Amino acid sequence: MLLGANADHALHVFGGLVIFVIAALGHYLPLSINMLDVAIAGYMGIGAYTSAVLTRNFGAPFSVALVAGGLVSACFALGVDYMGARVKLKGFAFAIVTIGFAEITRVILLNLEYTGGAQGFRQIMPETTLPVLVTVLLLVIALF
Repeated sequence: MLLGANADHALHVFGGLVIFVIAALGHYLPLSINMLDVAIAGYMGIGAYTSAVLTRNFGAPFSVALVAGGLVSACFALGVDYMGARVKLKGFAFAIVTIGFAEITRVILLNLEYTGGAQGFRQIMPETTLPVLVTVLLLVIALF
């Protein structure tokens, strides 16, 4: 199938593809109910840092950390979107609120020493394999 150095490159490219599919579907869901949620990157950052903290600092298995990161990210997204709908924000007002949330998330994660600050996490072992990526991609597509 994939051999040598090309296998690492192909895995990296396919991993990026899976991330972009998840981001695109994350944009689609609020847009399907006429809400422009611009904080998808913030939600994904929260999920990524959650799974990285669980894996590196608490020794959680990769699969558990992956699911936990997705659930925490989904909880934040549902919370922000629910609050926006609760106060009846629409159109540009809702977009501005979600941009603000994304920026607040970025600044907090950038300055939080627990997550490595501006240097980011160090010594995270790559555990993603092709079967894991295919499974995640199929699950995400099946859930939509």
